[in-house]
Amino acid sequence: MKGAAGLDEFHRNKFMSDCFDMLYGISSIEGLEQKFTNCLMTYGNNPSSKSYLGNLHKVRDKLCKAYTQSVFSMLHNSTQRSEGENAAIKGNNTDLKAFIVNSDLTTLHEH
Repeated sequence: MKGAAGLDEFHRNKFMSDCFDMLYGISSIEGLEQKFTNCLMTYGNNPSSKSYLGNLHKVRDKLCKAYTQSVFSMLHNSTQRSEGENAAIKGNNTDLKAFIVNSDLTTLHEH
């Protein structure tokens, strides 16, 4: 994890655990915001950690359980959905790839 770069082993493990909590463990928005504040105070002196936390905070409404728990997603998180879509386009589903390669914007818009 890039955000843990430059941390000693104890803090690296703690940072990763805290990030996991923010993504999957905390179910209230208030609790999530408090955890972000605590993490910034704890890891804010490390530029990699501070940057990672800032980026995570920007997309928290798309990734963190506190925001996504009421959205039906068939137990997929946004990363899994994106990877599945990328795999389909990159060639694991050759029919879709062939359709896209052989289509123009008008054809794609009609579908």
